[in-house]
Amino acid sequence: MSLFKFRILDYHKKDKLDENNEIYTMPLIEDGVKSFHLIIDVQYLWIVAFRSDVIIDDENNPIVGTRVYLSDGTAVFAVNNLETFEKNYKNDYLPLFVSK
Repeated sequence: MSLFKFRILDYHKKDKLDENNEIYTMPLIEDGVKSFHLIIDVQYLWIVAFRSDVIIDDENNPIVGTRVYLSDGTAVFAVNNLETFEKNYKNDYLPLFVSK
């Protein structure tokens, strides 16, 4: 088993209609953003691409991180900036694919 671990932000929101049929966004998590480790087993799921990205929190503050696209078609928001994520990708992730 080859595992790669990195911190991501879970930022779930849902669009709803108010009483005037206008769309508003409602956070699904009370405090808006949760951070936790995502651990992937590269035998079953792998990184296909990543890029720098910014999300805006509930107080309109930018959060700089890295958007990571996975082989199952999902994308997650990694906490590390692009340079740090790329360093970890090269030093810790890519070696998992080298045969021993």
